[in-house]
Amino acid sequence: PKRDWSSDVCSSDLRIRQLGAEPIVIFDGAPSKAKAAVVAQRQVARAAARARTEEIRTELTTIPTLTEAERGAREVEIAELRATAPSVSRADRNQVKQFLYAAGVLGITAAEEADDLLGFLARRGDISAVVSADFDMLARGVPRMIVPETADATVLTQIDLADILRT
Repeated sequence: PKRDWSSDVCSSDLRIRQLGAEPIVIFDGAPSKAKAAVVAQRQVARAAARARTEEIRTELTTIPTLTEAERGAREVEIAELRATAPSVSRADRNQVKQFLYAAGVLGITAAEEADDLLGFLARRGDISAVVSADFDMLARGVPRMIVPETADATVLTQIDLADILRT
């Protein structure tokens, strides 16, 4: 089933704008050569998760004796697999970009990893914060991270690089 991105994007965008900031969404481009091993590991993990998900779906459709509790446990496992090894297709990304454009939000695709572009923009002073759960941003010099603590971004945590460096 397709994921409905609109509620996540709208909620985050609205909250960011309520705080007086203008959101810019930056998508990763091609992975860098330095990250090839990590990308390969993620592909293996995604393939394993897809295979296990298919096994579970087959069990759900072919084993009529499963109890409701067993069915529920298998559905939970599918959800966990999807969360730990997400897969976003190019069509999904394009759909999100179209939605962002329609909502008046700038969407950019970096040439490679978005991390490097964000670090560059932060060092130039073009951006003042990054909304992400990727703490690599701090090592790249982003002065402030806004970390979503909940899926709907109703709880956000601000992490300031200057505070970390002082500590």
